[in-house]
Amino acid sequence: MPTAPNPLADGLLMPSGFEVSQYDSVIGFVKPYRESQLESWKLFHAAWRGFAYRYKAAGESNMRFSELIKISLAPPVEVRYQQDDALYSFFGSALSSLECFYFSARCLGALSNPTMFGITKAKELIFQPKDVVAAFNKHFPGAELSQTLDGCCSSVEYTKLSNIRNVLSHRGTPPRHQEYGGTPILESHIPGNPKELSSNWQFDWAVGPSTTQETYDWLEVWCCELMSAAEKFCQENLHAAA
Repeated sequence: MPTAPNPLADGLLMPSGFEVSQYDSVIGFVKPYRESQLESWKLFHAAWRGFAYRYKAAGESNMRFSELIKISLAPPVEVRYQQDDALYSFFGSALSSLECFYFSARCLGALSNPTMFGITKAKELIFQPKDVVAAFNKHFPGAELSQTLDGCCSSVEYTKLSNIRNVLSHRGTPPRHQEYGGTPILESHIPGNPKELSSNWQFDWAVGPSTTQETYDWLEVWCCELMSAAEKFCQENLHAAA
């Protein structure tokens, strides 16, 4: 998380790589729909706020993990717990930020085309990012937002992020293999294929600051592209803010 102020219109300080002007711009395009499409308007704002909150949380967890891992690659159990908590918080928040964005995009589609995208039943709120991609490719083929949603969701990095979050959430904390050079620990690795049987684990994912930083850098790039595409979609399909 940077120290330079980067506030949203509501005052929330965001990391410097977060495009606050585009984020606030999308809110402006949605504003006129409060009266005519209140349900989609409410759902959008909940998801859009969640997108920003989870992104900020991912940045803070990334920094926390990077600092904690510097203490030791094989620390006492209390520090090991803190490292694992930061790791879990990071991957959970990172994926949640994207899932909230996809939910927001679904709501933008509803505001633009309530006949095809309208949300009137609770069961219509149950969908995955890939379902949002399919809907946008069907109803807004060729749109930059459709292509960007597809590109992010189908990337190798997204799959890895989803797999790691799910394993940490449902299967526990990954074991570490240590490599010693005398007394100091030279390297530590966790399974890069954690969804496999334990007998097939490959300890090829190095533990260190890059464990979360590389994913955070990827997240930053895609969130910028997604917000840019969302703003363009609003410009082309929603009314200008009053």
